[in-house]
Amino acid sequence: ASTPVAFVAPRTPMEETLATLWTEVLDVPAPGIHDNFFQLGGTSLSSVLMLARVQETLGTDIPLERFFEAPFIAALATVLESSSEVSVYKPLEIPGSPLVLLSPNGTQTPLFCIHPVGGDVLCYSELARRLGEEQAFYGVRAQGLDGAQEPGQSIPAMARSYVDHIRQLQPSGPYRFMGWSMGGAIAFEMARQLEAQGEHVEFLALIDAYAHPTGEVPPGTDLGARVKQYLAQELHQDAEHLDQPRLVALRKVLEHHLLAIAAHTPEPYGGEVLLLQAEDVSNRALQANDNGWRPVATGGLQVLSVPGTHHTLLRPPNVDRLAGLLRAALRAIPREGDPSSRGKQAS
Repeated sequence: ASTPVAFVAPRTPMEETLATLWTEVLDVPAPGIHDNFFQLGGTSLSSVLMLARVQETLGTDIPLERFFEAPFIAALATVLESSSEVSVYKPLEIPGSPLVLLSPNGTQTPLFCIHPVGGDVLCYSELARRLGEEQAFYGVRAQGLDGAQEPGQSIPAMARSYVDHIRQLQPSGPYRFMGWSMGGAIAFEMARQLEAQGEHVEFLALIDAYAHPTGEVPPGTDLGARVKQYLAQELHQDAEHLDQPRLVALRKVLEHHLLAIAAHTPEPYGGEVLLLQAEDVSNRALQANDNGWRPVATGGLQVLSVPGTHHTLLRPPNVDRLAGLLRAALRAIPREGDPSSRGKQAS
């Protein structure tokens, strides 16, 4: 669980500048230098805007990965004032790889967590910390966020690409996948493709993901308007007038991802699936049929409820319950040669 921190006001000009930027981006009054950006309501998308503002104001381009390591004004000020620090959080040194190591010391079978519609994986930052250092935890980031690559064109194509990159790190199973929202649909397709190749996926968790596009892209959606609405909601302002390169690339990624979701229909997968469903939903009809997964999860579907909404279940305090359910489910994975443990329920 998160421990409240005492308020400490900015002490230096750099900290004062960053506090002003945080206030503008997060629309919160007087952040303290030890307040966590993400616990104050920051998201993957607002962190992109935050770093764009840092670059515009201070002339320094901070990698998004570094911000995950230091989501505090005091820590970020130290990073900006020092060129000698070495980051322990960075993408794998594989050219063009979408894999990002979120838990550097994990010894357990890696858990690969697929990006949601926004494309980045900072949304998993609080969850990665709560699963414990022993759980190797990788985020799988969308291509195209850097503006250098084209975004993925379809769910199956993204799944194939991510599987190829993962197999460079882990050539054979058992594999563990998880994804929130659109990431769940991609993780499901990745598991299905590996199953077709004769590989074993021992864990597949879908965090409030939907099997059909009506969960994320209702029929008749104006995708341009949806992208604008999505960005405005996440960034607390009109993103149409933000022409910073990172945000231009992000808009393009969102457009491609929404098209990919709208065009995708999942095919059956024969492994076990865990669905972690938000308790607070605006449309019960979408939730009623297990978010649409039961007909295609032919190996069995377990559904567990998580407090919060689709957008808050990965944030404190709801993420504590989510992490607890995932830890229990991971502990219940049968060990090789121990069939008696198969089928244990998470609690």
